[in-house]
Amino acid sequence: MALTIGSGVLAARWLKLDRNFGLLAGGSVAICGASAAMALATTLGSRRVNDASLSLVLVGISAMSAAAMMLYPIAAHMLGLSDMQAGFLLGASIHDVAQALGAGYAYSVGAGQVAAIVKLSRVALLPAILAIITLFLRDDRRESIGVPWFVLGFFCLAGVNSLGLIPPVAAGLSAKAASAFLAAAVTATAIPLHWPA
Repeated sequence: MALTIGSGVLAARWLKLDRNFGLLAGGSVAICGASAAMALATTLGSRRVNDASLSLVLVGISAMSAAAMMLYPIAAHMLGLSDMQAGFLLGASIHDVAQALGAGYAYSVGAGQVAAIVKLSRVALLPAILAIITLFLRDDRRESIGVPWFVLGFFCLAGVNSLGLIPPVAAGLSAKAASAFLAAAVTATAIPLHWPA
C-alpha cells in the first residue's frame, strides 16, 4: 500500500500535477477506491484537493474497477492460478470492495472468500493511512486537517455487525442502501463543478 501511494505521488510529479492529487489518487487505488477517495479528500481539505480533482479520481477509480472486475478473473484463469492465488490477486489489486468481491466470486467461491479477506484487510488500514497523512501534513497550518467521521462510523457499525446484533435482512437492505448512497455521493460531488471550456 505504501508503494502504491508513493507511486501515485511520483506519477503526479512526473505528470507535473500537485502532490496532493497524487496522494488522493494513489491512496484511493491502494485502499478501497471511491470510499477512500472521499475520506482522503476530507482529510486533505478543500484547499489541497478541489472538487474537480476529486471527481476525476472518482470517475477514474470507478471505470478502472469495473474494467478490472471483468478482465482480472479472465487473466487469472489464463494464468492457471489456484483459488488462493486468484483470490489474493483480485483482493489485493482491485480498488472497490464490491468489484473485488464480484471478481473473486466470478472466479470461484474459494477465490471470493480469499478476495474478501484480503480486500477487507486493505480497508481496515484506512484509519492508519489517514493518520499518517495527517501527521505528514501537520506542519502545514494554513488549513486544518479534517477527520472523516464516516470512517469512524463505518468501523463502529462493522464492529456491531460482527457481533451478530444486526438481523441478516436489515444487513442486506443496508448494504443495498449504502451502494445507492455512495452512487448519489459520487454524482453529487460533480454537480457543482464548473469545468473549463
